[in-house]
Amino acid sequence: ILFTIISAVAYGLTPLLCPLAYAVGANPETVVFLRNFFALPILLCIILSKKIDIRLPKGIFWKILVVSVLGMATTNVLLYSGYTYLPVGTVTTLHFMYPVFVALFGIVFFKEKLGKLKGIVLTIATCGIFFFMETGSSVSMQQALVGILVSLASGVTYAFYMVAIERMKLKDLNSYVLTFYITLCTCVSVGIYAICIDKFAVF
Repeated sequence: ILFTIISAVAYGLTPLLCPLAYAVGANPETVVFLRNFFALPILLCIILSKKIDIRLPKGIFWKILVVSVLGMATTNVLLYSGYTYLPVGTVTTLHFMYPVFVALFGIVFFKEKLGKLKGIVLTIATCGIFFFMETGSSVSMQQALVGILVSLASGVTYAFYMVAIERMKLKDLNSYVLTFYITLCTCVSVGIYAICIDKFAVF
């Protein structure tokens, strides 16, 4: 529970730094790349210090690659792009619609039962999100619409990430090793993407 609370606080603080980075010439693609790039040596040091076997079982890497590119990398680029359209609080709140999308994935693709209690909780949570909706006077209607769509899309891709981690049995891997490879794949894929669209603004 303590680790979950700390991770939630860290996750909530990260977006507050994005506008500061954008103000000095960074962009969403660069921030996502650097975020993952700087995490790699830290994760590697933890793995080596704990003497954890970094090798992956046969056939697992390709599953991690799919989850990383379509899930984590896409989510981060969409989420950080949303911060260029709408206030941080609004974008992050819309992103947190992902539990609803997780439930929808389960119902549509895996024939899961929603259940009365879970349905009530998701409904209340969704209604609560709309109380945080504010665009600010300087945001045009078109900009707000794009921001909303991008933010919700980040929730959809993150829901895919969550479901895929469980359905592909990746959660059975050591958490440090799994995080290391997801971070590595995300870093490389976003770096290549940024270069291809000429948005690699590291320097």
